[in-house]
Amino acid sequence: MEHSFEILKQTKIKHIMNKELVTINADDEFSEVQIKFTQDHVTHVVVVDSQKKVVGLVSQKYLYRTQSPRKMISEEMEFRPDLLKDGDDTFYTKEMLDSYILSHIMQKKPLCLKPEDTLAEAILQMANKKLSCIPIVDAQNEIQGTLSHFEIITFLGRFC
Repeated sequence: MEHSFEILKQTKIKHIMNKELVTINADDEFSEVQIKFTQDHVTHVVVVDSQKKVVGLVSQKYLYRTQSPRKMISEEMEFRPDLLKDGDDTFYTKEMLDSYILSHIMQKKPLCLKPEDTLAEAILQMANKKLSCIPIVDAQNEIQGTLSHFEIITFLGRFC
């Protein structure tokens, strides 16, 4: 059984992390988070400062805890420019989301790992701290990618 886990200790995060960066600036309006979730089909957005250094992380869970989406009750509502769709029949209003301040909602100073760290280390951190996504940064704390449950399961699925 021990040799089964050896691959986790040998695999570097850089080989499986998601390098398609979806970021938002810390001073952006909160509605931009929902726009990123919808347009980029992601569940986490990394919050960066002007030097692209990680300052926070926001997930759909944080958004849902802050403001639940509303159910559409009329097709006429689909054409309103102030509505941000969350699915086929749910939406947020831009004004309502923008009444919140991103820096107050995001997870500040999230745990970050380096591309050279191992998958075993990432899995331990995610399990112990109940994390679903970890930003991956270089030595200057600049975002390089993310590692989520999805990348880990996809990687492990290759061995089934």
